[in-house]
Amino acid sequence: MTNEWRFFPHAMTMHDLDAMREALRLAEEQIDAPDPIQGEQLAWIVFRYYRKGLTDPDRLGAMAAFMSSSGLFAPAARTTAA
Repeated sequence: MTNEWRFFPHAMTMHDLDAMREALRLAEEQIDAPDPIQGEQLAWIVFRYYRKGLTDPDRLGAMAAFMSSSGLFAPAARTTAA
């Protein structure tokens, strides 16, 4: 079926998951020693901005590393900002 995406427009394909995995790996490389909470923040940022259309892993990883260092995406800030 060529039109499967019409039924599930928000479904992720393996290509999407591979791109997000690569972006997360690149973001973690840019941060010296990410702790588990910062790793969760990176993953959340990568997922959020991938869904908004930023699909280039290099740019997405750089943005996630930059944004996680700002503190805006800390768990307490996330509940009020979203």
